[in-house]
Order: sequence, then C-alpha cells, then structure tokens
Amino acid sequence: MHDAEHPRLILLPGLGADFHLFLPQLKAFEHSIVPAWIDPTSSREPLRLYAARFTEHLRREGLLDKPFALVGFSFGGEMAMEIARYLLMRRSSDGHAITIPSAIILISACRSRDAVTKKFVRQVKLGNLVPKPFVRPI
Repeated sequence: MHDAEHPRLILLPGLGADFHLFLPQLKAFEHSIVPAWIDPTSSREPLRLYAARFTEHLRREGLLDKPFALVGFSFGGEMAMEIARYLLMRRSSDGHAITIPSAIILISACRSRDAVTKKFVRQVKLGNLVPKPFVRPI
C-alpha cells in the first residue's frame, strides 16, 4: 500500500489494552502505529486537557504531519474524538496548516456522552457495588 493512497492509522487501544489488540491492523496497514499513552498530570486531569497534551505529544513526535486516520477502541475512541476536536479547534484558531484526521473509526465507543443509555449507566453503577475480590481479573 502506498502512503499517498492510504493515510497512516493511529490506533488507540482502551485502558488495560495494548498493541496486541490491533495486531491484524498493524500487519495489514504497514505504516500504522499504536502510540504509548502519556502519564496524566493527576488522577483528576480532565479528559479534554489530557487529550490536548497527548495530541501535542503526537505532533512533536511527527505522527500528525502526514494524512492520518484515528481508530479508537473504548477509551481510545473517546480519545480519538477529543484529539479530533482539539485539532479542529487549533486549526480554526491558529490559521496554521494543521493536519486533521481524514477519518475517525470508533470501536465499542460513543461519539458523545448522549449516546450512553441510562440503563448502561445503571449497570455500571451496580457493577461498581460488587466487592473487588469477587470480580474475576480480566
């Protein structure tokens, strides 16, 4: 596959996952990458600020210089949406040539919190009531 024909895939796994989640994509798309997450500044760092810092990290690494698509699984999907929002905001405010994703692919993720049903939220809250020793590690 040629770079000119296909954008680089930036593959963002969910929490607790790593590059193994995307082995078929890494094999099929030669220039795909799974960047390592950066450390949060604190346990209370808002997702939007973390995503902005992560995006700037990707830019410094030169990963956003050429056409790219974001592929996010679970938390990675939330990050993909936040990265795209950040880049669009920077592009409109700076007026500089900032590359934005040519596509965003979400896997087991939502475009916004509005897509999460009340039933799902209740299930998560109930699941959090189960004592940790009774939850089988994944």
